[in-house]
Amino acid sequence: MGGTGHDPELRSYLHVESEDPRLGGVRATVPRFAERDFDVLAFELPDDVERAAAKQALIAHLAEGRPMSTLPGLTEPIVRAIEIHRARAG
Repeated sequence: MGGTGHDPELRSYLHVESEDPRLGGVRATVPRFAERDFDVLAFELPDDVERAAAKQALIAHLAEGRPMSTLPGLTEPIVRAIEIHRARAG
């Protein structure tokens, strides 16, 4: 879940291909990124939800294994979709 409104395809491309660490987050932080496969899952947010707040809530939910008090209705379906994707890929 990116902090910008750019299309998932563009954000994914920039994360891996851009030499600017502000844009190429994966390239800048993941060792041997070029040797790994990445899956991109995109989820649409309601217009009234701030992207940064949704990102924080999702990260906390994934890290703690339970939804935060804010935005549980948003993060629970995303976490379920991620779990299903991981099960199919694994």
